[in-house]
Amino acid sequence: MILSLLFLNLFVGVVIETFNKEKETLSLNNMLSNGERDWINVQLLGYRAKPLVRIREEQHNVSCFRNWCIKITNNAMFDSFIMGCIILNTIVMGLEWYEINPGIDYVKHWLNLAFMIIFTVEAVIKIMAMQCAYFKESWNIFDFTVVIATLVALSISMIPGLGIDLGMQVTVVRMLRIMRVLRIIKKVETLQIIFETLLESLPALGSLSTLMMLFFFLFAIIGVSQFSMVQLQSNLDDHANFQTFPKAFLLLLRCATGEGWNTLMADAMRSRTITFPCDPNPSYESIMKNNGIPNGCGNPVVARIYFFAFMIVVSLIFLNLFIAIVVDTFIGQAAAFSLPIKQNDIDEFIEIWRKYDPEASGYIPWRDIDSFIRDLNTEQADFFKINRDEISNYIKRRAFIMNMEIPIYDGFKYFMFYDIIQLVCRHASQMKYYSEKIESLKDVKTKIKIISQFEGKHLSEE
Repeated sequence: MILSLLFLNLFVGVVIETFNKEKETLSLNNMLSNGERDWINVQLLGYRAKPLVRIREEQHNVSCFRNWCIKITNNAMFDSFIMGCIILNTIVMGLEWYEINPGIDYVKHWLNLAFMIIFTVEAVIKIMAMQCAYFKESWNIFDFTVVIATLVALSISMIPGLGIDLGMQVTVVRMLRIMRVLRIIKKVETLQIIFETLLESLPALGSLSTLMMLFFFLFAIIGVSQFSMVQLQSNLDDHANFQTFPKAFLLLLRCATGEGWNTLMADAMRSRTITFPCDPNPSYESIMKNNGIPNGCGNPVVARIYFFAFMIVVSLIFLNLFIAIVVDTFIGQAAAFSLPIKQNDIDEFIEIWRKYDPEASGYIPWRDIDSFIRDLNTEQADFFKINRDEISNYIKRRAFIMNMEIPIYDGFKYFMFYDIIQLVCRHASQMKYYSEKIESLKDVKTKIKIISQFEGKHLSEE
């Protein structure tokens, strides 16, 4: 047991290490330093961001009802209430068992109707408050789809005389309603890492799955050519055999899980004995004499090579490649939380940007840039973590903005969202790089020299 586990884990380690090396070499990432990789990841975070519409409270040019909807939408307690309803609704839908008490089923029915009304009212309130901006967020689109699907299924079921069976449709709607609980992911950082890991690894997993299916195809063809005439037995039976390509393909899928592959190999190895009267050289005539049922013997050498090769290539190598992709993506997602700029900082940038660009046009007037940079210098964001005092000073902040050399558009009137976010991210990455470089040095004279060069560079820019 100890040796089997030890060598299996060593095998897994070799596969994952080889996968990571080949991935780094093919993508040329092996030529990048850690600082360069961090900067690339920070840039990707910035380019994935996008401005969001700000819902203004107490607008004078709209109705009192919409102002009330805006106030409710912006209330954190309303969001917490909806999240609690989602969790309770999931629990209620999970209360299902055989021969359920009719009283409990009746209560469940009315509770589900109550939750449906709550989620419908939530969608109406948010649509009234956000209007077209409601459909710019993916979670809102998902919620709206679930609400509409639920209302349509309920309406059709309540129309008498139609005789439409909505069993499958209702099951799909229930699945969508249960998926609402995924909104918790936005609230928990560790769940965000796991969920983003799954999303980021899907393309690579899809490519690897395609390659694995090709190997299944090849092994299925080889299996049909070698074992289609083997006489059926206790394990190699009517449902699991190599007589046709579809059955061989399904049999290999079962073997890939490790279930009973050794017993199938034993049946494919059996030679002619007194207890196993098979035909070493089956022909059409011998098969027809046996009522059309193949009665050939197995091949011990070919069966061993075939099943061992399949289990090593598919069950060990490919399974561990799947693990390697997920682990590598997970490490990458976890490393994103140690970058100079994290997703929380990007979210804070977007939230502050909404104050100056409520319509999410992606541009702010040039006169607002000083106030924007001042507001961005907060404890919630790490853009100016190292030089907060410098950004707090009006004169130094103005010099900093001039040194950023932000592109300006539309006749020197507007600054662009992506230009500013990339420049402040670059500033934070540079400051972290210089501070870590200085802290890593042991020679005091070298530290003083680098600090003087760094400060001299900033003074000359100012």
